[in-house]
Amino acid sequence: MTRLAIDVGNTKTALALFDRGHLLNQWRIRTEHWTADELWIIVEALLRIDGCAVPDDLAFASVVPQVRHTLVKMCTGRLGITPVIVGPDTAGIKLDYLYPHEVGPDRLANAVGAVISGDLPAVVADFGTATTFDVIDASGRYSGGAISPGVGTAAGELFKKAERINPIDLEFPANPIGRTTADAVRSGVLHGAAGAADHIIDLISRELHAEPVLWATGGWAPALTVKCRHSFQVCPERYRRNWQSEQERGELMAEILLGVTGGAAAFKAVTLASMFRKAGHQVNTILTPGGEKFITPVQLSAVTGEPCYTKIFLDESTGMIPHIALTDTVDMMVIAPATAHFIGRAACGLADDLLTASFLACAATVVMAPAMNTRMWNNPAVAHNILLLRSRGVVMTGSVEGKLACGTFGYGRMMEPEDIFRICSDILKGGA
Repeated sequence: MTRLAIDVGNTKTALALFDRGHLLNQWRIRTEHWTADELWIIVEALLRIDGCAVPDDLAFASVVPQVRHTLVKMCTGRLGITPVIVGPDTAGIKLDYLYPHEVGPDRLANAVGAVISGDLPAVVADFGTATTFDVIDASGRYSGGAISPGVGTAAGELFKKAERINPIDLEFPANPIGRTTADAVRSGVLHGAAGAADHIIDLISRELHAEPVLWATGGWAPALTVKCRHSFQVCPERYRRNWQSEQERGELMAEILLGVTGGAAAFKAVTLASMFRKAGHQVNTILTPGGEKFITPVQLSAVTGEPCYTKIFLDESTGMIPHIALTDTVDMMVIAPATAHFIGRAACGLADDLLTASFLACAATVVMAPAMNTRMWNNPAVAHNILLLRSRGVVMTGSVEGKLACGTFGYGRMMEPEDIFRICSDILKGGA
């Protein structure tokens, strides 16, 4: 029996098709307030394009009430089935909670995943819009948890209320003692979040009279947990992937679209493309006119074994519309380096070249590796654009401190290819 599992978040919706527990295919689209007919057109098209049959069953978890009603209507009207809605009555675990209906479906799904893993007691920390800690005791019973503002949420409120603090990109500073206001905010917000997580885990462990297995999910999990005293197993959005072992899933080979813009770090993109290819991934590349000032399409083609695309217009020889064809089946889009100019155009939704058009057409995870001069990096306009893109689901790797192309020393330098590759690999393994 095939089942389509749908996870509706505030900004992204993930769909995964399973056959008796084995993952067949998965997709990622932007969350909208669809009608039942609009959503069916999208679902049916995704299934048909990838040669998948209409599922026998459907289950979903939605934090958006309007989409919940849309999904029910689509299932009954188009599929002729009654969907399984993740909730207290369908989770299949006991809830030791005063008002069970208040537990969000995302928290329930995290708890079920922990139970299926078999290692109990457990705590699942979800570092998203809110930071949640869900506790499952040794008997597999959901015991409750804790909720606090997420990293981005807390920082956003600080930027709104403190008139002399400008929005900045959040990344751990080199020194916890900030020598600038920006680094002081970064240190307080990020180290504070990591410290708070450790403190809450200490309190929960004391109540459980045991050391629980710790899982971490959500967009901030990879960055925060490495700074925590406690050891977390990081699996972003793991519950959507049915918590199957690596052996059951087999090796994960992805289709990656790498965009290269006109920064001095463009030469590092060749190394990054080679690393993706050696890992067994299919790699297509886009080189902007600015990028061609630093490297050539031939260099990228040589390491990927695929053509390097530079023009936005229709390929008359094949009839291919590049920005649509390149993003139709892609699992991840990586833009390295991402200059201040490109970040600004992406934030504004411009589509004036192949890379920006492909970014707008891409429904998969997008990872950007910023690279620019320190003064540009610290400019409030750039910080605003980065925060805006992050709020729309773009993963920003952040920059590192080091010697820049202009000869100065400071933040703005692009991460090394090895670090970008590790971040992308972790996201792909976690299903984010």
